[in-house]
Amino acid sequence: PGAAPDPDACLLSAITQSSSAIDKLERYAAAAKRAYYQAHRALQQSRNAQPKPTKNDTAALDALLDKYCSPPSPAHHFDSIFQNEPDSLITNRPLLTTER
Repeated sequence: PGAAPDPDACLLSAITQSSSAIDKLERYAAAAKRAYYQAHRALQQSRNAQPKPTKNDTAALDALLDKYCSPPSPAHHFDSIFQNEPDSLITNRPLLTTER
């Protein structure tokens, strides 16, 4: 078995078989450009069709993020560290409160 042919050479020979390589490349570039502008136009229309968020929407989203995504307080962390310690070690516990 011989070595596999170079893929670039195969592509070049396929492009140049029936017509000018430059003409084909220009047609491919024009088709790609049309497809790009068509997709860009569709994306812009889709974005413009979506409702714009209002101030109330933004505030509600911020409240939800604060409620569900805010990290616990450091006091909560220390409570979980010492929750299974014997009562005799309570004196070594840091003086933190869980109040905010």
